[in-house]
Amino acid sequence: MGEVIKNGPVNGKVATQLKRIIAQAERHPGVIIPDIVLQTDCSFRLSPRNFAAVMVGRPRGSTAVIGVCENFSDQPLTRIRGILWHEIGHILDDIHGKRKWRKRTKIRGADDEQWADLAVAIMCKTRIYYDNDLVQRAGPGARGYWPRPKGLR
Repeated sequence: MGEVIKNGPVNGKVATQLKRIIAQAERHPGVIIPDIVLQTDCSFRLSPRNFAAVMVGRPRGSTAVIGVCENFSDQPLTRIRGILWHEIGHILDDIHGKRKWRKRTKIRGADDEQWADLAVAIMCKTRIYYDNDLVQRAGPGARGYWPRPKGLR
């Protein structure tokens, strides 16, 4: 099972949610999550709706890094879950070989951000919604738009 390694002052609520998501994901056949370093890092923030980013490990399947903004833990729980699931989706998309697993679906024309959500939906049976602010939501009580709007960055 993938471990969560906290690097610096990351809120415990966020680390706990990530551990739960990893455990839930790995219950599905063939889903393997690498160790993930969770750290506070907002250098990627391009808009007010960006709260997290992932750097997948190289070689494929090695430790990944998820950076979250300082105010991430202040967000509603369904938003925290949605964003973390989305970042896990990028890891799954990479680990399973983007070209390889994507070809097995009948989906065409999706961008990388949509593929991250689709990886979670297909491999982990979890749907990621988008709220009125176009930020991810997932888990009990999550509602919004599905699928991710095309071209949303």
